[in-house]
Amino acid sequence: MSYIRYGVSLSESQKKKLASAIKTGKEVTIRLSYDELTGPNPILVTSQQQEKINKAKLQKKGVELKFSKTQLSKQGGFLPFLAAAIPALIAAGKAAALGAATAAGASAMKGIVDAAQKGKGLKILPKRGKGIFLPGRH
Repeated sequence: MSYIRYGVSLSESQKKKLASAIKTGKEVTIRLSYDELTGPNPILVTSQQQEKINKAKLQKKGVELKFSKTQLSKQGGFLPFLAAAIPALIAAGKAAALGAATAAGASAMKGIVDAAQKGKGLKILPKRGKGIFLPGRH
């Protein structure tokens, strides 16, 4: 079957829905409003789907498009918006990891400083090796 590249406007949730369907290899249905029937996001549609879109445009209505597993596997139509989403997802993942690491480090430092201020803090045990040991942790 041949596919036609067609530009629509996809929301972030629609992009995620398509990306998830591509990843899991399952078919998916996307609902597009009249305003979303034209836009910068290229998708691959069948000739029947294109006719359905054109008919909906004439009637100024939205449309539901069902994408089969085979249609989703033809990645060319979906790569542009997925490629655009990947850097944002990577950046978000890095930020979350960095935030978690910073919070863990700050919490550990606070515990060490609090213990030192209470006089229970740090012991230096030179005969056991180099470093700082916390009470009850060696």
